[in-house]
Order: sequence, then C-alpha cells, then structure tokens
Amino acid sequence: MTRIWLMGRVLLALTGILALATNPLGSTVHADASYGHQYAIAYQATRSYTGVKADIEVAAPILRDCVTGGCWSSDTLSSAKVAILNGPAENLKWVEMGWTKHAVTACAIRHYWAIQPGTPHFVDWPMPMIGQRYEYRVAQDQAGNLWSVTVYHVDSSGTRISKDWWNYDVNPGFTVGDEIQAFGETFYSWANDMGVSGLLDLKWRDTGSSWHGWHGWRQAVTHDTPPYWVVGVLDTENNVQVHGNQGNPVPPNAACP
Repeated sequence: MTRIWLMGRVLLALTGILALATNPLGSTVHADASYGHQYAIAYQATRSYTGVKADIEVAAPILRDCVTGGCWSSDTLSSAKVAILNGPAENLKWVEMGWTKHAVTACAIRHYWAIQPGTPHFVDWPMPMIGQRYEYRVAQDQAGNLWSVTVYHVDSSGTRISKDWWNYDVNPGFTVGDEIQAFGETFYSWANDMGVSGLLDLKWRDTGSSWHGWHGWRQAVTHDTPPYWVVGVLDTENNVQVHGNQGNPVPPNAACP
C-alpha cells in the first residue's frame, strides 16, 4: 500500500492536476488512479491536525475471486476510511482507519487501522454490519507519538450506541499531521466495486484539542475504462458520498485480462 500514498502525494506535489474542485479554505476533492487502485478522496492540507473522524456507512461492494482465488485474489479490496498524514512523499507517515472488504479476510468486512507502510490491522470482533454507521476516530491524545484509534457504533442520527473497539498505543512516528483525508478505495478497479458509502459528520481536531466541521465541499468524478466510475459527492453539512461501479464489476471467475 505504500506506493499508493507516495504516488498520490508525489503527483499532487509535482503537478496538482488531480485536484478537481477547491474552495477558499483549501478543502479539495480529487479522484486518483494509481497501479490499479481507484480513489475518491476529500482532503485538506492547510492546518496542523491532531485528529480526524467521520461516521462511515458500511457498503456491500462486490469483489472478484476474493474467496476462491484468481487473478488478483491476494490484493483484492474495497474500503472507506479517514486518515491523517505527515511529511513529504519520500518520508510519508500516516494513520488510517475505516472498514474494508479484503482478500486477506476471505471477503468478510472488518474494521481496520493501518500506519506506514500500510499493512492493515484487522479487528476480528465485533464485525461491522452492512448498512450500519460507525464513527471512526483517529486522535493524538496519548503521550509522545502515541495515537488512539476508536470505533463507535452510531445510529442514523449519529448518536453513539456503543464503543465497539479501540487501541490507544498506535505509534506512526509523528505528533501533528499536515493533511487529513476521507475517501473510498478499490483495488483492482477494473474488476471490483467500491460500493456506496457515506462519510458523514466529517470533523478535524486542532492542536488545542477542539473539533471542527469539515465543510464547503464540491463534487468530483473520474472515469476508468472498461466502465468504472468513482464519484465523491460533497455538501455543506460535513458529508461526502463515494461510490464506484456498484453491481457492474468484471464477472466472478471471468478470464484474466
């Protein structure tokens, strides 16, 4: 997964061509394709950040050959997540957290978190439920470089129902982030779905531990043939929706391209 983040940051830094819409606060949505990965990303890189969180809806993406094996079974995934990053592309550090449907878990949907180089840490229990919402919270509220990653099950209004899982000992090697992201991802994009997932009530935390709404969003669309669409739909209520190719992947067990 390292190459994804590095490639995205390098391309963004060198060309800026991936930014499709920007508001005066510097909040941007861009869609990026790299090594067969497709993303719909909302990000901001104008402040110092000590946390990011969102209520994320669990989708039901269709993946190709995930359980039985096949062309891409070892790398197949679809996910929705939030992340906080620090540093230039050549020394990039980050913490990300969300849900994923992944070949490693035999296509069972799991909560997960990861730091560089990107190896996912799956939560075996409890498992996220399709159609439900979960608050994923990443925050630097521990000693030194330690961050916490927490999952809350929330109802349709965003009210917390239960604290389902947490880890207070995540060490990505930095104390303050310089970029935050909220996004959907799929791999390989020509064969698999991203699903339809809302990332709701997006918020970021400043160095004084105050949380702020992420607002002023636009819409971004990209196309990757044969047909694949990734869409980020954003509004003024701190929400984003990502989806791609739902219901129309390459058929399971189809010949490898």
